[in-house]
Amino acid sequence: MYTGVLCETEGLAEKLSSLEGVDRIYSYEYPYSGSGKEKGKKWIQLLPYVFRSDTKLTIDSRSDGVMVRNTDELMYVLSEDYRGEGVSDSCLYTMNSEAVKTLLSMGVTRTVYSLELEFKELRERGFAERSELVLYGRSPLMISANCIYKDSTKKCAGRRQFYVNLTDRKRTDFPVLCDCRYCCNVIYNSVPTSLHKAMEKVRELSPASVRLDFTTEDSDSAEKIVKYYVNLIDAFDEGESSGAFGAAGIDIPKELESFTYGHFRNGVE
Repeated sequence: MYTGVLCETEGLAEKLSSLEGVDRIYSYEYPYSGSGKEKGKKWIQLLPYVFRSDTKLTIDSRSDGVMVRNTDELMYVLSEDYRGEGVSDSCLYTMNSEAVKTLLSMGVTRTVYSLELEFKELRERGFAERSELVLYGRSPLMISANCIYKDSTKKCAGRRQFYVNLTDRKRTDFPVLCDCRYCCNVIYNSVPTSLHKAMEKVRELSPASVRLDFTTEDSDSAEKIVKYYVNLIDAFDEGESSGAFGAAGIDIPKELESFTYGHFRNGVE
């Protein structure tokens, strides 16, 4: 089971790529300084959530694969006769085995499990050997082609990326990524999903790879989370239970004090 890290914001991918136990790097731009590359680690180039007819998109020749977020991007990649891996992110429909079969028949090499499926549904969906499971990260609640910042201030920020907050009536803050490169917003959940207390179920699913997604985290917090999960995965690979793992004296980092299981336990009704 391979472990990947996905970095939505700039400047984080290179640091995390150097950590032991990380096999795959997902980022928009080449994550290594100069021409260097971490030995044996794959770089999967992220494509934007919103793809317009005038979107300027170039597939980097140094990439080992691309991650597509919508069918328009998939068609674009196919039209370019791209020979690397094609990974479909969780926002592309893979709620059942027929949907997975369709994507695989179109050239996708790996699908990411939908964030809306509970454990039983994930297990019944099948194709674990061609699937990736997100273990950690803030789930996107909404992808918007409109800009919250521009609608509020009546002007364009003209930056590459930045975050603002939406606050609901219960005073809960939801971070919003304003991605000026592709003129879109991603509204994230107020707390990250984390499956560190459900690793027995994760091992039962036995996905081809797992992934840690980073959005608002700073580099130190992201590094702590990666190291914790790498140790946790190693412990389960060696046959230790979560109880034995806790007894080994490896503490859960404070960054994981507030989390949700997402739909892993309850699914969507």
